Amino acid sequence: MRRLGVGSAHLGQEKFRYAFQVRDIAACDMAGLDVEGFVGVRVQWKRGRSQTTTQFAPLTPDARVDFFETPMLVCSLFRFRKSGVAFDPKPSQFKLVGEKADRSTVTLGTCVVDLSQLVNIEEAAELNPSMHLNLQLQMRAATTRVVAAIHLTLTAHVLRPFE
Repeated sequence: MRRLGVGSAHLGQEKFRYAFQVRDIAACDMAGLDVEGFVGVRVQWKRGRSQTTTQFAPLTPDARVDFFETPMLVCSLFRFRKSGVAFDPKPSQFKLVGEKADRSTVTLGTCVVDLSQLVNIEEAAELNPSMHLNLQLQMRAATTRVVAAIHLTLTAHVLRPFE
């Protein structure tokens, strides 16, 4: 029988719940995707088993797609009570998913963002910290001619600290 609190990965740490929201999403520098048969793209944001995605948007001639949605994920962040300075790393993954004319989907590229970096800002007075990210994607081998990036603004809002 397992005792509560013994062997826990977060023993002796404070738990905080944050709502992370993405605004101003744009997929850029995608010249060449239409040549490979893609008609649209979407952005998928994943953390553990939780994920959220944008709607598919058609490719434009200027190789930029803007998404007018605000995906949100809720995550628990942990830090030690004694030091109380920095939160443990909390990686999340952004994917650019392409859609072909036959409705099949392919992951075009991925990148990882540490959500704890947003709330580890030393300015504790800022209640809703945000940062603008320009993420270069690690592209899949099938799309070697394409280099893409995702531009977005990531914000955090503390839901409540646990006692």
